[in-house]
Amino acid sequence: MSQRSSNWNTGTFLNQNPQLSISQIDPQQLYPAPKPQMVRSNGWEPTLTSNNNNKTNPSPDSNSRFSFSKLCAKLTSTKMLFFMVGFILCAVPLAVMTTLWLNARSSSTATTTVASVTGNSIILASVHDKITDLTISLNLLRSLFYIFLVSNTSVSLPIQCYAYSTLSDYSRNYQNGYSCCYTPYDIISYMSAGWFRITSSAGTQLVTTAISTIGACGSSYPGYFNGTLPTTAGSMTTGNVCFYTGVSCGYSLSPISVINCNGYYVFYLIPTSSTSYRYCTTN
Repeated sequence: MSQRSSNWNTGTFLNQNPQLSISQIDPQQLYPAPKPQMVRSNGWEPTLTSNNNNKTNPSPDSNSRFSFSKLCAKLTSTKMLFFMVGFILCAVPLAVMTTLWLNARSSSTATTTVASVTGNSIILASVHDKITDLTISLNLLRSLFYIFLVSNTSVSLPIQCYAYSTLSDYSRNYQNGYSCCYTPYDIISYMSAGWFRITSSAGTQLVTTAISTIGACGSSYPGYFNGTLPTTAGSMTTGNVCFYTGVSCGYSLSPISVINCNGYYVFYLIPTSSTSYRYCTTN
């Protein structure tokens, strides 16, 4: 058995254990157990080497040099996870605020901005709401335009709405309070049977309520329309005119027709038999 340069030898071991023989000795007992090595748990500290010079006097180049490979070696999976979580927490609010800012600048138009952050699309609920509001607004405008077209569609009015004479003297307006007797008279020498529109100071139409006094409308016996005015554009109604002579409807003329000309009326009037009778008008 060869001699080993060690702190342990057979002679020393036998002297300490005289009852043992060489055959009973385990060879592994002649060698000391390996000392446990210290392992540094801090991954950010530089690795220890067996060179004492490197421990006491590190190279200036190794401390000043910062390479990407050393950075990757120091980034453990846990640190990378914290880095990604911090990035997401900062990037998501920034993206949302940017989207809201762009949306506020383009509020007059329907803007659909799609933002994508770390592979996950932002829910475009606000864009959907704006599209819905725009659709409702368009439908409302369409309805209003349709109503405008219907209300402004030219109604086929009869020719009498464009071919008429006028009564415009202020003395025949019942509200002006004129008594007898003013011209023009309503006899045949002043007027012929035909269609008349009441305008200007005379008002807009014949009086439609019964008059129970004489000496009104610039005449002795004022007359009023005993009938109903048409309410639909282009339609016509027919009645008669009663003159108050001290007696209700002591004198009358018929037929007296009225046409609704979509904003004004025209009346078919007949000349009276005397200057004492006159058509009474109002506003």
